[in-house]
Amino acid sequence: MAGRFDREKRVCEVLRQLARTLPLLLLTHSKMEIRTACNKFLKGEWESLWNKCMTKGHARQDKLAANPLLASSRTYAQKNAMAQKQARASNLSKANQTVCSVLKPAFGHDTLHKLQEKTPVGSVVFNKQLWPTTDALDEMRRQDEWLSIQENQFSKL
Repeated sequence: MAGRFDREKRVCEVLRQLARTLPLLLLTHSKMEIRTACNKFLKGEWESLWNKCMTKGHARQDKLAANPLLASSRTYAQKNAMAQKQARASNLSKANQTVCSVLKPAFGHDTLHKLQEKTPVGSVVFNKQLWPTTDALDEMRRQDEWLSIQENQFSKL
């Protein structure tokens, strides 16, 4: 699709945004309605698709706000059914973990903080000692080998 347009930054950005939003606009519909939604989009009638997407998004937010995900104990029947399913799939260690576990995994207000504590951020100091100088990089870019790689391997947007 990008080949139809000039290779300008604005056009590329518009196509990038389209690629991000189009699945959301179309997949908020049921399987039976997707073809109709595609035809509407192709005709330029995207406002109704957008409104339906926004309506469903707000409904999901309201549903999550009314019933937030909380950690709670599994019942014996839930543990048993899940463990049997995992054991049949030859995942015995996961089946054992399911039988022995107490809580369902769920997101809470402190989940992000716990994950950040588990995986601390590494050093962001960039070691420039082994990095080539600007002159060396410019010289490398002028070589025929680099020019052929650049021409064949990189897109020219």
